[in-house]
Amino acid sequence: MQPAFEMADVLQAHLPAVQDGGRFNTWQLRTLDAVKRCRTASLGSHIDGCTSCGQLCISYNSCRNRHCPKCQGTAREKWIQAREEEVLPVPYFHVVFTLPDTLNKLCLYKPKVLYDLLFRTAWSVLNTFGKDHKWLGAQTGMISILHTWGQTITLHPHLHCIVPGGGLTKRGKWKTARTGPQRVVEYLGRYTHKIAMSNHRIQNIENGKVIFSYKDYKHGSVKKSMSVEGIEFIRRYGHHILPKGFVRIRHYGICSSGSKVKSALVIKAQLPLQMARPFGVTTKAAPEPYNSLQCPCCKKEAMETLMRFNRRGPPANWKELATDLLAAMKALNIETV
Repeated sequence: MQPAFEMADVLQAHLPAVQDGGRFNTWQLRTLDAVKRCRTASLGSHIDGCTSCGQLCISYNSCRNRHCPKCQGTAREKWIQAREEEVLPVPYFHVVFTLPDTLNKLCLYKPKVLYDLLFRTAWSVLNTFGKDHKWLGAQTGMISILHTWGQTITLHPHLHCIVPGGGLTKRGKWKTARTGPQRVVEYLGRYTHKIAMSNHRIQNIENGKVIFSYKDYKHGSVKKSMSVEGIEFIRRYGHHILPKGFVRIRHYGICSSGSKVKSALVIKAQLPLQMARPFGVTTKAAPEPYNSLQCPCCKKEAMETLMRFNRRGPPANWKELATDLLAAMKALNIETV
């Protein structure tokens, strides 16, 4: 269901005041501006056509910013699809590391230093316990995802870590962790591409205020509403814009890019076939990932981008031009670049 209000609406109303207030650095302002203009005429547009049935679709371009509520759904599905083959056929655990709130203020000034330290400390703890023969005595791994927010968009840096329930010994043997009741980690994509505020949580924008929903975890996760000034809302949201180039999803040990392929082959060869099952234990069918090549009309993977336009938009006769181009492509049996 399309949300009644979006982050772009808040930015449209209050970003000029934020820009004049000197609250954010250049990178943060560029990010906020990209989110505001996402899928609007200011970013230009493009026309896609189906080479099978001739269906034409005109769409505004996306900002593709990782902090944008509109762009993360597709990015999440693509990430999950790419990781499916890398998941090991073993139980997984969900571990959370939280930065002490006394250090939160430092994150406003040196976010990269503090967040890098949080990643290193979390892996150091898990790696040390894993290699200790008292606990496991093997090389384990970790996939960690940084979240910097709480439910009310206040600063709350923490890592969601996905840890396999075991590891490889120095002799290359899989060793299962002797822990308590095994809890399989929740679906990978639940945490990978979340952002501080989704459009569906914004309930209203009126009289200079933004009203949004949140879960009060201190009182049984009861759903409540909060009203804040528009500029304060953007200030909180801006605290969660990560430094340029900062990697918020990291892989370690047997889950790292240099080891995961070899580790997976070694582990799968040692485990019984019944353990080689998809990630998770749910029987609910996963939603089909978005496929930009699939035609919304005939459902065939035959959509091609025919034309692109800047913020001035397409000419009045864009349908005729696109139809002629599509017909020429079908006649010559070619595809656009």
